[in-house]
Amino acid sequence: MSVEDTEFDFHLMRRGEAEGVIRCIRDEYGDRYPYRMIYDADKFYESSRKGEIISMVAVDGGNNTAAHVALVSSALMPGTMELCMGIVCKRYRNRSLMNTISRKMLDHASENLDLTSVNSQPVTHHVYAQKVCAAQDYHCCGFVFNIANEGLFESLGKYHRGSIALVARMLRDERRIIYVPEEVTDLVNSIVLDMGLEREFAVSRGIFREGMSDISGEADDSLQFADTAVRRIGDDIEERLTSEYEGQVSRGRKVSRLLLNLCDPNAPAAYDIAKGLGYFCTGMFPGCSDTDYLMMENPMGRPIEYDDLVVHEKYAGLLGLVRKLDPHAA
Repeated sequence: MSVEDTEFDFHLMRRGEAEGVIRCIRDEYGDRYPYRMIYDADKFYESSRKGEIISMVAVDGGNNTAAHVALVSSALMPGTMELCMGIVCKRYRNRSLMNTISRKMLDHASENLDLTSVNSQPVTHHVYAQKVCAAQDYHCCGFVFNIANEGLFESLGKYHRGSIALVARMLRDERRIIYVPEEVTDLVNSIVLDMGLEREFAVSRGIFREGMSDISGEADDSLQFADTAVRRIGDDIEERLTSEYEGQVSRGRKVSRLLLNLCDPNAPAAYDIAKGLGYFCTGMFPGCSDTDYLMMENPMGRPIEYDDLVVHEKYAGLLGLVRKLDPHAA
């Protein structure tokens, strides 16, 4: 049977199939892939068995891995999972396998998982993955710039740090009241309208609640990337954000993202504090189970090469709004 005539079986990854996924990853990325756990077949399968990662494979008639995608959760963003680790083995490309396996995984999430959304993070140095997402009704929520580790994409050069779009497919929505800083109203409203969300824009009274802020973070050492979520904004917010940022600088992080809870009335005040620390707005993520997050990023002095980004036409308008908010954009 020729490659063109091959039929595939799609199913959740079974014991013994992790090695085939790893071979596909190594063939494409060598040892540069940022999800380091995927290189250990036993740990990879065990994470899948426990439900920490949900992996789906496409296998050919000889039980060889042809394609793979996974859903991965983040403690900072409850109610959503990232569709990631997408790979099609080179001999089976141009067969729409990524489109098919992504749709099947989305169906699995809709039918079996209690999620508000599924998100994906397609790269912005080509549009292939963005096209797959756009065709499946994923809407752009924002961007994370310079996040991919140096050398991940060999064709872009040894020192290039790739950027991503953050896109989401809402599985359900609920009415929320959000407190949006005036400066980013156009951007947030654009996302709300594009995704058909039920949101009420409210005006903050600007009075901090007494008590500590609820702040948590994650760091990826391979990417040198720090992620910080602010779920409750208390009267210590300036001290806490400053301390968090200074700690990231001391640990040599190259990119820092901040997620601010827009359902907290003090979000506009926290936004101003974050701007003073060098952050600017890069989007709004509405796909968590209990809040909307305003996304902000501090590029840590590294320029963002906007003109080099390749963005799907459905996502280009939001990139333009983000660029206007970057004080260092050319």
